[in-house]
Amino acid sequence: MIRTLLVALVGGSIVSIAAYSGARALNPDLLNMLECTVSGCARAPTARAIPDARENISLAREIDRYFAPLVASNNFYGTVYVTRGGEVLAEAGYGFASIELDVPNTGASVLPIASVSKPFTATAIMLLQQRGLVDLKAPLSKILPDYPNGDRLSLHHLLLHTSGIPDINVQPAYVELSHAHRTPAELVAAFRDLPLLFEPGARFQYSNSNYNLLALVIERVSGMSYGDFVRREILEPLDLRNTGHPDRADTIIPKLAAGYSPVGRAELARAPWIDWTVKTGNGSLYSTGADLSKWARGFSKSDLLSRQTLELATTPQLQNIGIDSMRGDLSYVWSIGRLLDRRKVWFAGRSPGFSAAISYFPEDDLAIVVLSNTYSLVTTQAADAIAAMVFGAPYARQEISDAPLPVESVRRWVGTYQFGERAPVPRMKMRVAEEHGRLTLEPDFAQMAPSALLPVADGTFIVRSYWLELKFDAEPNAAAKALTLFGARAERVE
Repeated sequence: MIRTLLVALVGGSIVSIAAYSGARALNPDLLNMLECTVSGCARAPTARAIPDARENISLAREIDRYFAPLVASNNFYGTVYVTRGGEVLAEAGYGFASIELDVPNTGASVLPIASVSKPFTATAIMLLQQRGLVDLKAPLSKILPDYPNGDRLSLHHLLLHTSGIPDINVQPAYVELSHAHRTPAELVAAFRDLPLLFEPGARFQYSNSNYNLLALVIERVSGMSYGDFVRREILEPLDLRNTGHPDRADTIIPKLAAGYSPVGRAELARAPWIDWTVKTGNGSLYSTGADLSKWARGFSKSDLLSRQTLELATTPQLQNIGIDSMRGDLSYVWSIGRLLDRRKVWFAGRSPGFSAAISYFPEDDLAIVVLSNTYSLVTTQAADAIAAMVFGAPYARQEISDAPLPVESVRRWVGTYQFGERAPVPRMKMRVAEEHGRLTLEPDFAQMAPSALLPVADGTFIVRSYWLELKFDAEPNAAAKALTLFGARAERVE
């Protein structure tokens, strides 16, 4: 095990201590490169490839270079796993699995996978459909007779986020719900009596409640708990030994990483504790890069689903979804898009302290998994960048700066902005504040912490807490009139 500590300097001040550990495809000389980040040295890295895979040395080095500034600035800890045709091209761990215990990540670290759990839930529904136990288009009331509006809702609506059911994650009671063990029935009880936001099928609006409700459907139809059904019907047939659903908060999960949240401009804090059963169906699973790579390939290459069901599961049902974690078309199980003129089947998400992205390119049998134990969607951009590395295409390198900007320029963006009804949190306001030439985003929603805005270009910033791009809409040299974030537009109101 190779490990070092790095003191990162920003603006002449010590702001963080990071650690790195490499596994198999990653190299000890990344440590030198990280040290060069703060000392200015020019030692060239010499990557170690996976044994007997010399052709992958260049890829390993390129992945190292991409992640070095992210690790050094406390914007990524986690794992990377890349396979093609079942052959491992790269496997690595970055940063700490536990800062408190001085334990580095390795390629075998286990991490919660947030909304990347949803394709497993959707696949469970497809298995029930394949066996003739459910009908995707039939009224939900046939399965749950007492569910409000069950005659207007269907599994089709739930799978595609077109139900109009409000998102449990933004309800006032959610924080309290997350502090104790919950069953799917208890979770559904928290939102079942809320009025629908729109007529089912009228439009797309992402809601985690849909997948809590699907978990309840799985339990009622199968007679098994959600965790047992997923394990017996999906994980065991595909030999996913390090993936699971934590039915109990006191379960010991070997090699499980701790989760961290970005705070301030370059620091990390321990993520709030939650009982992961609060995310049953929509984000409760944990896994590894190796298991998720096997899952991406096994979904279409195994006999888990029949040819007919597989086609149904992967045929786009909605086109041009605009939110950052689901861009492209949406099938019952996966997001479907194109990258570098290739078909990309993918999914991404984040939960407190963690984020995850999985991409599969069927034509090339290429699987890319990026998991992080920091609460930031760096993972999605990183997976696309790694795909570009593999295919020899250009990609945007990470250039992270938090240098102060001219005050007269920055003040153009200062103000309060409000989203509309179709935003992830309807009518939410966000205040953009300035101090000494640096900007901070301050949401008026209790479950969203303030975040540093890192400049990318004039009027374009990275929201550090989410690693999403925020763009201001403004005429040259004029104050901004709106901003765009989360795929939604917020108008300036103050």
